[in-house]
Amino acid sequence: MSESWRNKSYYRPRVLIGTNAVLNPQFGDSIVCITGAEQEVLRNLTQYLHRRSTFVDDYGTDYYTTPTNAEWDSIQAIVADLEEKLMGCDDWTQLLTDILEQVTCCCEKDGTCATGSPALQPVVEQYMDSGAMQAEDTYGDGYVVDAKRCAVAQLTYWQAWEFLTEVIQPTQNALSDILVPAVMVLLASMIGTPVLGIPVGLFLAVIWSLIEVWTSGSLQGVQNAYYANENDIICALYIGLSVSYRSAEGQAQEVIANIDGLSPVDKVLLHAMVAPWAIALAAKAHENATDWALSNVTIGACDDCLEGDDWYAIAVEQPDGDAFLDHSAGGNYWAEADVCGSLLSGETVCGVVFTPVEGVGLDCAPMAGHGLCTGDDLFPNTSTILETGKLYYAYTLFTHDDDQAADTLCNGAEKLNYLQQQTGPGDWRCGFNLGWSGVGTRLVRVQFIVYEKSP
Repeated sequence: MSESWRNKSYYRPRVLIGTNAVLNPQFGDSIVCITGAEQEVLRNLTQYLHRRSTFVDDYGTDYYTTPTNAEWDSIQAIVADLEEKLMGCDDWTQLLTDILEQVTCCCEKDGTCATGSPALQPVVEQYMDSGAMQAEDTYGDGYVVDAKRCAVAQLTYWQAWEFLTEVIQPTQNALSDILVPAVMVLLASMIGTPVLGIPVGLFLAVIWSLIEVWTSGSLQGVQNAYYANENDIICALYIGLSVSYRSAEGQAQEVIANIDGLSPVDKVLLHAMVAPWAIALAAKAHENATDWALSNVTIGACDDCLEGDDWYAIAVEQPDGDAFLDHSAGGNYWAEADVCGSLLSGETVCGVVFTPVEGVGLDCAPMAGHGLCTGDDLFPNTSTILETGKLYYAYTLFTHDDDQAADTLCNGAEKLNYLQQQTGPGDWRCGFNLGWSGVGTRLVRVQFIVYEKSP
């Protein structure tokens, strides 16, 4: 029986979702925090998920193929679960409330609440006035140049180690109004300045989580687990720093989430200590070349982070890897940008990691180069619509262990099997388009060029 009914014509405004991406997701489960307004938007958008034409099995030249009946039934079951979640989740809300109460109220021997101590408020106000603390978290978009990434990754790791080993245990005291000044003194000596600019809310969350872990008796286990995963966490930070502090946090969080034997509160603590504010402090310590920083950086510690069984990656120096597309003038035209770099002599490119870092409006896609810089194109002309904040891995099939490369360099990235291989000497080029009609901008960052190597 013919299944031509599954064939649908392309319609440019329609957003298509891959059937396989839904039924075999590449992302793990996550908890998302949304406002009431955002919830209202998402509830209405789910109506599009009840249209078979929204989903695509295969792309053809003039048409695409929608899911089979069996696939459609599975997708609709997933959509139904999503709609139920968007109506609210009282069980999870209560669970998070309970966890928050535990983290923010760790009672001590005299029966008072550590984090609610009346003595804490003036301490915090003092540090706010001095610049040691600040109200906002302003560090997510920060990044460091390639030559410093490995050092900053190591210092971020060892800074968290100091929290785990040097804050509570020497004093055996879980009073937050005593721990906060002690930690600030420790950090000032490590970073090389008392003007730290730490987001106050995130910092207190670390202190409270640390108290919770200590009082529950699991601190030693957290220390052991953190130390055992040193290389993986440092590599995750190093790789993520090629984009931003926020990306480094996400890569390290992925490693932490998969450490066995840790409770949710344990993981919250470790995650908080590799957040952008902590990375910014590590970068400042490296810049100030403090004794602590110099003693905790090992040359070559990240050499193996960008290497797999049959591939290796070269980081693209920033901002050399940035392509900015400016369509802010409006009108009908394509905004174009190219990124170029040198090919390694005798070596063959098999993959590229890139991501749209920021920008909104209009469709952005990888394309063949536009002659704005010199090089052999790694991308053909494509119809891939790039999503801001999402990682992408373009590669050539059967040239290397592409799953291993993607998991290592850009965990959770969307894989695009259309890279055009180029071999050095010479230059490579990655082109991008933004347009046609309307207003928008996009900053796309090329992070890594991946080469073949003998297994």
